[in-house]
Amino acid sequence: MYHLYPVCTVLKPYIDCFWESDFQKAENGLYQELYVAQFNPNVIFNLHKNYQYNSNLVELSTAVTVNTAPILFTHQADNQLFGIRFKTGALRLFTPLAMHELADEMLNINDLFDDKVAMLETKIQDCSSTAERIAVAETFLIQHFDTQKLEKYQLANNIQQHIQLHCTQTDCIQEVVKKTFLTQRSMDRYFQEYLGLSPKKMSRLMRFEQSFAALHQDKNTFNYYDFGYYDQAHYSKEFKIFCGFSPTEYLKSTYFVQNLQAEH
Repeated sequence: MYHLYPVCTVLKPYIDCFWESDFQKAENGLYQELYVAQFNPNVIFNLHKNYQYNSNLVELSTAVTVNTAPILFTHQADNQLFGIRFKTGALRLFTPLAMHELADEMLNINDLFDDKVAMLETKIQDCSSTAERIAVAETFLIQHFDTQKLEKYQLANNIQQHIQLHCTQTDCIQEVVKKTFLTQRSMDRYFQEYLGLSPKKMSRLMRFEQSFAALHQDKNTFNYYDFGYYDQAHYSKEFKIFCGFSPTEYLKSTYFVQNLQAEH
């Protein structure tokens, strides 16, 4: 349902990809997708018909930042979307707003950028091809890139990567504090500004993401102990918080099949 496109060299360290949707093959004219908790913000330009975000009707271009709860999107066959998928924490380099102000919200893109974003939205809607839309978006992002935030972003990103490597360990956060020579308060401040979460919650969400990916690779050999969960009750509770279903419910759902078909 989605087509992914690469990013220019200048933006590649901060933008994961551009993407466009194609729901023409949706059965019965509707397509529902489960968007589990995750870190990567998306700016979404609505090029045609409205779609639903949980129970809310979305008419305008929006941004979905860090979400710690699942989101259910419902699309019609003639929906058309163009998106920018940012790498973890990188959206802060393009907006004056701290990420903790945006977490778990769907925002109008006017709330993220300056008044020039209205012109950007119009230009993208007027483009006749994906290549044109990408060129317009890249120009806008390069113009809004704030190099003064780069040093703090890189520090937050380095901490985030360390937590990602050790998130299954119970003393993960304490080890990061020791190795970075930061105080707990300083680390919390970097995380709130660039990643939108506390280090502890980020560690929980990273562990879920890793276990979620492993579940799709081979559900028969999957073992929640490998990801630092104390027991099945602990795993099931965390899974439901971030996915919206228990593991058993999810494995029986159409969303599990969708993720397998998309190679997760």
